Amino acid sequence: MLKFVVTLGILTALLTQVDMAQLGAAIRSSLGPWLALALAANSLMLLTSTVKWERLLRSVGIVQRFGALLRLYTIGFFFSSFLPGTVGGDVVRWHAASATPDLRLRVAGTILAERVTGAVALVLLCVLLVGADAEHFATAPTLLLLAGLGSALAGGLWLAWNPRLAELLARGARGRAGWVLRPVAKLHAALTGIPTPALLASVAWSLPFYVSAGLLFYLISLAFGVQLSFVEAATVQVLICLLTLVPISLGGLGLAQAGDVYLLGLLGIEPATALGMSFLRQAICYAYAALGAVLFAGWTGHPSVAELRSLPDASMAVDADAGGS
Repeated sequence: MLKFVVTLGILTALLTQVDMAQLGAAIRSSLGPWLALALAANSLMLLTSTVKWERLLRSVGIVQRFGALLRLYTIGFFFSSFLPGTVGGDVVRWHAASATPDLRLRVAGTILAERVTGAVALVLLCVLLVGADAEHFATAPTLLLLAGLGSALAGGLWLAWNPRLAELLARGARGRAGWVLRPVAKLHAALTGIPTPALLASVAWSLPFYVSAGLLFYLISLAFGVQLSFVEAATVQVLICLLTLVPISLGGLGLAQAGDVYLLGLLGIEPATALGMSFLRQAICYAYAALGAVLFAGWTGHPSVAELRSLPDASMAVDADAGGS
């Protein structure tokens, strides 16, 4: 409920500060061939994400068809986009890819590793791009965002791979809080048990994802007739990706639009155009999420949304895994 209020509040504030007629004209002017190419660029993002997940699964001995994983990724995108906070896309992918109980723990570990390595690549890329164009982007808000999330990530990585944590979790799993700490300990072991080369490769595979995301936003800027370089568009995009890691709105909606207006304003782009570009990117994401809904409906024997809602999250469900650590 709080996220809904925050999202609605941000969007209302943005829409009351722009000329709606100008916003509508900007969006109408963007409809053309550049928009079609932007849709194609979003496909590259899904493809690179699927490749990354497939390689992580292979590193723990799970072989799945690429087409099946791509379908699961698209379906998961639908759940993450349209049903935030109810059925996460990661839970759907975990449930679908865990064909047998003995796979649950390993699949959950790869999905968590996917998120961790993606965050590492994102922070590194943001530091690189902001540093390359410090004149425009090295402002107090962007530096504070980088410092805050970068420090949190560094601390989390140090803690996760600290042998002392595994010892504490193992000890706690045998105590009164074992019903909570036992599955956490198993999931932690699944994450840290993934081979280091596979984790480094996953960080590397995150880079083409963010390059594709930058290309998407660059093509959107061309659709709007905005003079941005590819590097400028990519910098705005990756900073928005970083900003939406802050869990205060529904799927980043509203927060991303406010960030776009601010960052594009640093490049001299007026708010109505910046907001139009942001809404168009959101619409493209929702178009692919809608495709995920179609694939979910055509999934033979798929679980119902009610059944998915009744699932415990992956960290708790691995407690029943016969192949635990």
